[in-house]
Amino acid sequence: MNLWQAIILCRGGQNRNFRDTFWLKNHWSAGKPRFLLSKPRCGLITSFNSAITRGLTRAALGCVVLLCQNWCVEADSSPIRVSFLHSDGILADTIDRLSSAGCSSEALAVFRSFALAECKSRELLSVRSSTDEAGYYSFDGLDDLLSAGPPAYPSLVRSITRIRKHSLTCFDVAALILRDGPVSMAGDRKIPRSENLAVLSSIESDGMARFQVRSATSRDYLGGVGLLSSIDSYQRATGWRERSMGEENLALILRAPHLISGHYANAEAPLRRLMSLRMEQWERSGAVFSPGIQVVLSHYVDFKGRFIAADHIALAVPLDTGWMLIEKNGTMNPLVRIEFPTVDMLADYAMSCFDSDVYDPGSPLHEAAYIVTANDQILRIRTRRHFQEIIRK
Repeated sequence: MNLWQAIILCRGGQNRNFRDTFWLKNHWSAGKPRFLLSKPRCGLITSFNSAITRGLTRAALGCVVLLCQNWCVEADSSPIRVSFLHSDGILADTIDRLSSAGCSSEALAVFRSFALAECKSRELLSVRSSTDEAGYYSFDGLDDLLSAGPPAYPSLVRSITRIRKHSLTCFDVAALILRDGPVSMAGDRKIPRSENLAVLSSIESDGMARFQVRSATSRDYLGGVGLLSSIDSYQRATGWRERSMGEENLALILRAPHLISGHYANAEAPLRRLMSLRMEQWERSGAVFSPGIQVVLSHYVDFKGRFIAADHIALAVPLDTGWMLIEKNGTMNPLVRIEFPTVDMLADYAMSCFDSDVYDPGSPLHEAAYIVTANDQILRIRTRRHFQEIIRK
């Protein structure tokens, strides 16, 4: 492998950097750079300058290759770590980090009780290699992690009790942790009916699911359509604690769908504008984010139903070695802490929650577009056409 190939390899990907590869390859001859410098006319000075240029160029490129190689080794050697909070030390560390991010002590006390109840209802399995000394499962990369089957992780953990009828959705857990903390909303008003929309699904005679979006009543979004857990389930799961108005507002405004007005093409730029409008609605509703903790949301855009909605939420806190993600992906699935070495891996994982929809033509979200955000930043946009091309391959 020559030097220009090493540079391209370290930058990662051949298709993505095709133009860079083409440029370098066509400006490299016999292992020496050809940067279209003017030919030296004559004399000692021009020869000396040319020698200096060649020496500095080789030295600079050598340093770039060395740094890129070191970076690649470091990134590849950093595993993704997973814990179901069965370890007292990991649970305590999780709560400490959430506290440092600004979460209130009252909210974290309820979260700790809920986490302990979740742990008691499940046991760890040793089908995969056992956990390390700290209590984490380690994965070599995102593909290795996805092979464990999130969000249920059937090869790592299983339920040892009867199915819990009273548990919390991912939005319930996120709003619970964020209550009176770094992310908040005005708690003295109800979400307006124009902003509080429910997705109602039904199975038609052809076996396909149909979605309908309309204004939601309290019965709709607190029991039956899956926006939030019912009041009874919430109280049983949290030790008969009342859900605050601000907590309910925050969960609903982040999750509830919004109708799409106007035309938006199935392309990245229009979808980015659509997501920006949704973020403006959050701001007008009083949602305030904090850089100390990132609210990671996985959205989908239903072009047939003409609405955009969030399907999943998780919370991310920065670590010295990457990011800590806390999620409860489904009421029947375990509470999990995942440590990602890079934000790119975290974003790809958040997008992976739609994988089953992408490859299932029978899914009502099969032809949707998908967006991943963290607070007010857009991390990933994948159009409907992008996924169709993947399926055809």
